[in-house]
Amino acid sequence: MFRIPHRFNHFLFSGIQSAMTCAVASAVSSVPFYSEKTFFDHWIRSYLLSWMVMLPLALVAAPLIRRIVGLLTASTRH
Repeated sequence: MFRIPHRFNHFLFSGIQSAMTCAVASAVSSVPFYSEKTFFDHWIRSYLLSWMVMLPLALVAAPLIRRIVGLLTASTRH
């Protein structure tokens, strides 16, 4: 089985996280279009646009968020 090297962990995590978040958010915002039978068209356009914006943001923001979380949580190491 093909496996991605560990050094790309950050990129893979950001890609999966942003893809899932955008899929759910764009689906929720597309619900009103369900009755018009244009749900999928609206969802896919919203999803692709939001993912193009969110992926670079997730790549940049993730290290900063990890640092903030590290500062706000207690370490179990002594």
